[in-house]
Amino acid sequence: MPERESPRRARQQDEVTAEHASEDVDDETTAATAESSAAAATAVQVTTGARLHLGPLNWPGPQAGDRPDFGGLGMMIEQPATRVLARPAAAWDALVCERPKLLAALDNDPPRDVTLQATAPPHAGLGSGTQRELAIAAACGVPREPEALAAATGRGRRSAIGLHGFCRGGVLRDGGRPQGEAIGQLVRREPAPNWPLLLVRLPERSSEGLSGAAERAAFAQLPAMSPDIRGRLKDLATEALDTLADPVGFARAATEFGQLVGRFFAPVQGGVMADDRWLALLEPLQAAGCGAVQSSWGPTVAVLGDVDRALPLLPEGSDIERVTIRDAPAEIMTARGTSGFEESLRALTDPL
Repeated sequence: MPERESPRRARQQDEVTAEHASEDVDDETTAATAESSAAAATAVQVTTGARLHLGPLNWPGPQAGDRPDFGGLGMMIEQPATRVLARPAAAWDALVCERPKLLAALDNDPPRDVTLQATAPPHAGLGSGTQRELAIAAACGVPREPEALAAATGRGRRSAIGLHGFCRGGVLRDGGRPQGEAIGQLVRREPAPNWPLLLVRLPERSSEGLSGAAERAAFAQLPAMSPDIRGRLKDLATEALDTLADPVGFARAATEFGQLVGRFFAPVQGGVMADDRWLALLEPLQAAGCGAVQSSWGPTVAVLGDVDRALPLLPEGSDIERVTIRDAPAEIMTARGTSGFEESLRALTDPL
């Protein structure tokens, strides 16, 4: 059967600073052994979840100054999943060759054929592009470390929530990218709480979230966030993480966080939320002990809190998925060229 990599030890509460941002030595040794094992394996499969981004902590505008850029609050969820399978090949396939940064990072690695077995919906606010690129890189042999993956994929230049989430899982606070650094710094990571949330898209909603040239044009129009907004977002992010064990408390803080972010982005988004029907739903949801936060540009919205009470309040025909927060890093599984290899490979190629 496939060999399952031992996950890194979960911490009850992980406050990370620039002075001690690395894992414990035992964790580093375990991870390094697993990465070496994956690189030598006959077939490697990487599975990760999706990313919810509740908003940035700072928007630098044209003049960033000395403050860390961007930052943010977010989490990893189990579904929808992204899964990539890499198998030995005579030469790197087109999927890798069309990614020059990744190809350069794999200069000394044996070539592989890469298959996308499952991906999250694109441009839905779920970070599907980042999770796909990171999974491809990790399956091909790039170490499951934020800096290595960022260099090989070009991801994490604004928000690093998806990058750190791939490597760690959990509920995350990205402190922002300091001047001269390649990625945002993980300043706090909380383990997944034991409560579900709902991913919701309202009916008859066809537009996708901004991406590519449209996203870059929107960013170019935004001024810098004021100190008052930055300060309030920082306080709300702390409150949300401090109340994580209480789904109603987290929903309250996260909803206010999302609304404040939405008002800042409203001039380029067309409103506080991408679908303005949510504004009419917020009051009854909050009265029921729930909240709603748009992820990235939407249209996916996370409904939080007492979600069973939220269900009857959502419009008929809404696309609703109950999900849980993912506590583990991306999973790496291997099938080796020994006895039982074909059975192991079949297990890796089974659909989700």
